[in-house]
Amino acid sequence: MSSTCENAVLSNADLSLIDSLVTHEKIYVSLNSFSPFKSPGMDEIFPVVIQKSLYLIIDILQYLYYHCLRLAHIPEPWRHIKVIFIAKAGKRSYHDAKSFRPISLSSYFLKGLERLIDWHIRSDCLVKQPINCSQHAYLTSKSTDTALNNLVTKVEKARLKNLHVLCCFIDIQGAFDHTSPLVVRRALQRHGVSTPITQWIYNMLKCRFIHSQLSDQSSIRKVNSGCPQGGVISPILWDLVVNELLEILISTGIWAQGYADDIVVCTIGREIQTASELMQNALSKIENWCRRVGLTVNPNKAELLLFTNKRKYSFSPIKLFKTCVPLCSNVKYLGVHIDNKLSWRFHVESKIYKCSGLLLQCKRVVGSKWGVHPKYLIWIYNAIIKPIFLHGVIVWWKFAQSENNQKYISRLNRLASLTLSNCFFTTSTAALERLLDITPLHILMQSTAASTCYRLMVNNLWESKHVQGHNEIYQFLTSFIPQVLMPSDSIPRCLSFGMTNVKFVIPDREQWLEQRVDTNYDVNIFTDGSRNDLGVGAGVFISSKNDFPFKKDVEDFQCLGNTVTVFQAEITAISNALLLVDHLEGFNVAFYVDSQSVILTLKSNIHTSKTALSCRIQLASFSHRNNVTVIWVPGNSGKFGNEHAQL
Repeated sequence: MSSTCENAVLSNADLSLIDSLVTHEKIYVSLNSFSPFKSPGMDEIFPVVIQKSLYLIIDILQYLYYHCLRLAHIPEPWRHIKVIFIAKAGKRSYHDAKSFRPISLSSYFLKGLERLIDWHIRSDCLVKQPINCSQHAYLTSKSTDTALNNLVTKVEKARLKNLHVLCCFIDIQGAFDHTSPLVVRRALQRHGVSTPITQWIYNMLKCRFIHSQLSDQSSIRKVNSGCPQGGVISPILWDLVVNELLEILISTGIWAQGYADDIVVCTIGREIQTASELMQNALSKIENWCRRVGLTVNPNKAELLLFTNKRKYSFSPIKLFKTCVPLCSNVKYLGVHIDNKLSWRFHVESKIYKCSGLLLQCKRVVGSKWGVHPKYLIWIYNAIIKPIFLHGVIVWWKFAQSENNQKYISRLNRLASLTLSNCFFTTSTAALERLLDITPLHILMQSTAASTCYRLMVNNLWESKHVQGHNEIYQFLTSFIPQVLMPSDSIPRCLSFGMTNVKFVIPDREQWLEQRVDTNYDVNIFTDGSRNDLGVGAGVFISSKNDFPFKKDVEDFQCLGNTVTVFQAEITAISNALLLVDHLEGFNVAFYVDSQSVILTLKSNIHTSKTALSCRIQLASFSHRNNVTVIWVPGNSGKFGNEHAQL
């Protein structure tokens, strides 16, 4: 079997982009981002084998990756992909092929290059031409919580104005399997992805051979469409494709949002018939888009949900691909049952039923004198069953405000407590919760919702102006903990490169005691962050060899108040030290830090702290002019510079 790859003439800018994309540092981080023992592809090479041998093959990989992108070429072994079929949960029958999900296992050499391209698209192309904010899947800081919060907020705000809201929930059929490479290429071009990367992705999708095996039967097929499920770059490719549909709907005044292949469309009107006509218009646009890109919507999975205070109403039938869309009283969207009154009763009942079944399954493995230790059952309850129950709690936490509902949901905690403790059935639920240190569910629901609210606030994804309905959690959070309104150090997960000239050293304590740590540097900088009764502070002490470049020791101290963590103080101390020595050039400089977590954070390429990212950028810039070493020094070890920085 063979397949040719198309290539294009590249400009100097394209070649420079490829050079910046396939550096040693990025390749190293890319291949080390995979779990060591994840399932391999057709070459049967586990990630750990590549990771342990990177120092031997990284030059070859850089050469290979560079020319793969330059020629838009996929090496023959990388085109062959192993496919395994995983049964979808909750299916009544598994006689249909659609009851299984095909997972592609490709070579990790290919996945390493995919990871580099994925980083480039997210950190460069989507910054210049971002995806519509109505897409919530596969994007940093977004999740099902943001999608559910946006939808329910939209409905609650409309209901407060006595408007009628009609929602249609749509599933695009075979989104990953049927998307044409031509459609993907056009989507990449719309978002400004460069020619070599666009062409390489196009060829990668078009030149694949899948290998599947069942028992002693095997099959090989060439694939000309779809994005491989399990591919590193597949999620962002689908986001780019479906983004066009969202922008078409939103540009015409229709509210819509997507989560992967799940689309929800909302129309609002003072009359139900008006909302119905708007919805039919929106569905016609979806049909036209699907025909143009070669996709389809499963009309049997489409559902309508009407939010209205009217008891009697009628409107014209709404059709999707010539099939009438049914009007339902509740719809399951992203794992949460939404009813037309936003009462959440059906959702809570279904969750308690599901979690109770899981608890009863656990009960089969323990008895009064035999079975697993109760602490493992507590772990199962806290780590598996509770998260299932609390999924999407940000929109339905108010269900537990009434006393009757609190008693209703407490039955789950009671069942868990009786299963774990084998107490008498007459023991009160409150006593069992206290004995087993289990938080009452209505309190846990509120705290989890508050935590989710803060996470969305930090990422600027919370609408604080609307404080009714489920958004009342914002008032609860800010009134009890006003500090959450302060600026946060947290940022969406981002990547940082360019630290190739910095050496990080973490010696043993014995090496310090035996004075086997090299401290022969032109400039020695000791930094420290600490807390005492007066607050948190950052200290710096700088000494130089032979009184050059500094004729005398330099000291710097900064008080940071009471709300800063010691970790942030340690990072701030390093940033302050870098400002003091920013004028140096051509020196061997050593930073002595007594926090290993700070050193590992600065060494990492992935950051979620604004302070740490800023410090890393400073350190990278300083290292371009000097030889920099960051060394761990034990705290309170009697080392003069470290003790002086602490003071």
